[in-house]
Amino acid sequence: PSTQIGLGSLVEIKGPKSTTWYMIGPGGGGIDIEVDGTMITVLTLHSPLGLSLASKAKGDEVELPESTATVLQVL
Repeated sequence: PSTQIGLGSLVEIKGPKSTTWYMIGPGGGGIDIEVDGTMITVLTLHSPLGLSLASKAKGDEVELPESTATVLQVL
């Protein structure tokens, strides 16, 4: 499996205030899914955050609109 973020990746990022899970999908951006009590937001690679996450890997920093976040996991 690839360690770079791309289509189909499940990604955990840590921002200044919280840790968030995202699923990179081909569509359905903005949909929230709950799995075992954890909320996962679907992103597309065409969204601003999806573009920022594309090709990043664990440990990389990601620019957010008002801060930065760190990629904790890529599954």
